[in-house]
Amino acid sequence: MPRLRILTGPRQDEMISIPSSGIMRFGRSPACEVHLPDDRASREHAQLTLREDGAWIEDLGSSNGTWVNGQRQQRASVRSGDVLMVGGTAMRLEDEAGKGDATLVQCLLEIQRLLGSDDERMIERSLETLFLILPASRLSLFAVDAEGALSQGFTTSRRAGAAEHMSHSFAKRVLASGKAVLTETGSDSEAFNVTMQQQHVRTALGVPVRLAGRAVGVLLCDNLEEPGRLDASHLRYMEFAAEALSHVFQRQELHRLSAEQSRAAQEFLAARRVQEQIFTKDPAALPGPMRWSALYQAALELGGDFYDFHHDAQGTMWVVADVSGKGVPAALVVSMLKAFCKSLYPRGLGPRDLILELDHLLRGEMPSTMFLTIAVIRIAPDGALTVSGVGHPAVLVARHDGEVHDFETTPGMLGLWPRELLVQRVTESMAQVGPGDRVFICTDGLTEAMDPGSDMYGIERVRSNLAAGRNLEPAACLRHMLDSVSSFVAGAPWSDDLTMIVGGR
Repeated sequence: MPRLRILTGPRQDEMISIPSSGIMRFGRSPACEVHLPDDRASREHAQLTLREDGAWIEDLGSSNGTWVNGQRQQRASVRSGDVLMVGGTAMRLEDEAGKGDATLVQCLLEIQRLLGSDDERMIERSLETLFLILPASRLSLFAVDAEGALSQGFTTSRRAGAAEHMSHSFAKRVLASGKAVLTETGSDSEAFNVTMQQQHVRTALGVPVRLAGRAVGVLLCDNLEEPGRLDASHLRYMEFAAEALSHVFQRQELHRLSAEQSRAAQEFLAARRVQEQIFTKDPAALPGPMRWSALYQAALELGGDFYDFHHDAQGTMWVVADVSGKGVPAALVVSMLKAFCKSLYPRGLGPRDLILELDHLLRGEMPSTMFLTIAVIRIAPDGALTVSGVGHPAVLVARHDGEVHDFETTPGMLGLWPRELLVQRVTESMAQVGPGDRVFICTDGLTEAMDPGSDMYGIERVRSNLAAGRNLEPAACLRHMLDSVSSFVAGAPWSDDLTMIVGGR
């Protein structure tokens, strides 16, 4: 019988069996078989049904939609390994530990969330996340110091009571090889030392973790409960895990340095002067039938939000981005982003192609621990709207009659996701903007603004206030939204930069 493993949300790490009736409803209502205390979930959000032809998920008219492997679905067939998203809760359908691209994407999303957090246990939690893609019972990360000496750092297990110590000599062999290594009982007596023999290990995998060309760790895994599960097919997952952990290592190192060192005054002032040159254009001067207004508010003196626009014969293009982090590094990436946009505008690219070109230019130029989300729109002179984005809040269009349409962006981030995933997944949406309609773009500094009780402003309040202010001029519409979120925050410190753009015909 299939089961559900909760990956994120208020019930994270729970395992839920599908009832004998074969029907399971998800939602905020306690009457649902899977009660989700999550304000992003509707009271009765979705229903999973087991039938003779397999499992089916159906959306029950929810506000935020039901997602399968990153795609919004009204009704869809699902199978073992698929990741379902209901509100803020991600869950995987499984008969046994899943594999494949869907699980790989979920692992990427979870590591992205950790990179964007201030979790002091970032490395340990990232290590636990790797159970999503590796059928292992134990994972261990050995640290490598500047002289190349090994020391066992973090070890995690699927079950309590498992041995915490893994083979130091096998880790040393992996480090010396400089690549992913598989070793099995009888294939290499030297690798299977006393520690492995005592723990009845049959198969073990290892891979070095590199940062800036130097090995900073060695990742090992084995499976004591199902010894035959790990084989050579998992070497590529180990290589992916090592690359993901290198980002975590660098982010952790930056956290440490940030706690130990104060910002250099000259570097800070130089970056501030650079950023002052970013927001110099006046959107009110844009020609054409659309009227525009923009608002930017940094949480610190140097922020990581970015917006820019360009007008030509094809219409008006807006680029809105949110760079991870704040301060000097984020400000410098923002200035680089503006330069890249300026070089690409003359090519007349559409929103999707512009995003993919920016990703190509940013690779190798941005610090490996940083990433950004982005939304790009273009409005033609006749009002034809094209929308594309990655990891960014939805672009909204408020119609003159008060109806609000969401144009969701592709989950992910530039600078961290594999190039092939972006090429496969980034899409464009089309719509027509008519007289009296309003187009709205923002960063998550709006949707994730918190009141003193740590409740978030949320997309529903954004939708409601946009509809209420749809008859206002763009500048007045922005003031209306800012007044609303400022009242909600009620004096609590702003935790993130805030950017809002409104355009109307």
